[in-house]
Amino acid sequence: DTALGLLDELKESGIEPGVTTYSAAISACVKGGGEYTGTALGLLAELKGRGMEPSVKTYSAAISACEKGGDKYTDTALGLLAELKARVIEPNVITYSAAISACEKGGGKYTDTALG
Repeated sequence: DTALGLLDELKESGIEPGVTTYSAAISACVKGGGEYTGTALGLLAELKGRGMEPSVKTYSAAISACEKGGDKYTDTALGLLAELKARVIEPNVITYSAAISACEKGGGKYTDTALG
């Protein structure tokens, strides 16, 4: 909540947060657990809505947030991974680890996806 409060203060003071700031706020949501998954995804949407291009760190944090949110966010995590690749941004080991963990949370139907 502190990180989100600081982000709000920044916006209220007229300072435009950048990609790094949004990435940090999304990462804070990951640390807060599954109850903040929707907030993390909302921040990603806000960043895109402001015309900014998410970085690999932003996507990795958002995918990690999906993993924390459990099986109902597995498809979202995989969609974010596909979106990242479509934007020609190279996923890193953190991105893939988060996506694999999200598939694990999704249960058996994602086994082939996680492995292949």
